[in-house]
Amino acid sequence: MKIIFRFFLILLLLFGTKAIAQPIYIPIRPLEGYFIDPKIPLKEGLNFFVFKNSRQFEKFFGKIDKPEAPDFEMERVIAIIHSPTKKQTALGLYPKVAKAGDYMEAYFQFSQEKHSLTYTTSPIVVAAVPIHYATRKFKFYDEPTKKLLASVDIK
Repeated sequence: MKIIFRFFLILLLLFGTKAIAQPIYIPIRPLEGYFIDPKIPLKEGLNFFVFKNSRQFEKFFGKIDKPEAPDFEMERVIAIIHSPTKKQTALGLYPKVAKAGDYMEAYFQFSQEKHSLTYTTSPIVVAAVPIHYATRKFKFYDEPTKKLLASVDIK
């Protein structure tokens, strides 16, 4: 009887438990005062990007000579950019990202008013995220609905 009990206990421990990793929350560094080059083609609505090096970053934003510019040896840059619009738009990024397994998750809020403006704007939010070398993908979630809106491979 003891042998059968031990056998089932070993089976339970080997196959009956599931290991689930808890996410680690990492603070991000907001980058302000950046504007996208108008020649960059954007799809309609929200566009999601991960910049791994200064060449990619400068293609979108031009040469940056700011003391708070991203350090691509230590950071990656994420950006959420809305296509040009005449709608009153608000876009915000939460101050931390979640690192879980081989991906990171960023949560943001987006709202757009129904009335039109007299000018065109391209809402943008840009932030620097510390590099974690095992990260292969960045997932962007709408915070209020927790809906995944984009998954960007880090190349």
